[in-house]
Amino acid sequence: MSGFFFILASGVVWMGLSVDLDLETFIWGAALGSIYWFLRGQESRRPFGVRRALVLLGLGSRLAVTFLWELVVANLDQLRLVLSPRIDIEPGWIEVHCSLQTTPMRVLLGTLLTLTPGSLTFEEKTDENGRWTIHMHLLDTRGGEESLERARRRFEAPLKRMEDL
Repeated sequence: MSGFFFILASGVVWMGLSVDLDLETFIWGAALGSIYWFLRGQESRRPFGVRRALVLLGLGSRLAVTFLWELVVANLDQLRLVLSPRIDIEPGWIEVHCSLQTTPMRVLLGTLLTLTPGSLTFEEKTDENGRWTIHMHLLDTRGGEESLERARRRFEAPLKRMEDL
């Protein structure tokens, strides 16, 4: 994470912890975040740039809207399943091969998948080929490959673009 985004996030988190949404509280949080950043000797993977920040904000916003849409669709699907007269499911575990390289992006992918109803991520590890895999439990594995491909297209692809910036 670049120093700029870390300092911004520190200001926002400080506002949340203080339960005070004014500029002074944000500045105090950002100041504490910058002190922490420089004392720890953190370095950004890439330098901050306005263009990069705007592209990341755009990609993040699109990902948030996509996730909210997927959340609504998954909730309606779960509601249909629960309200059906006979619940016909095949729960089970699957492995999701992940192309993301950084830990924060893999954690974010796992979190997005866990927050979607009907799925739960269990662990992240490397497989025998050195690829990262996320172990998931699905409520219904019959549509697992289709759901998995959809999750890759809707969640992993934008995260990969954000990672590559």
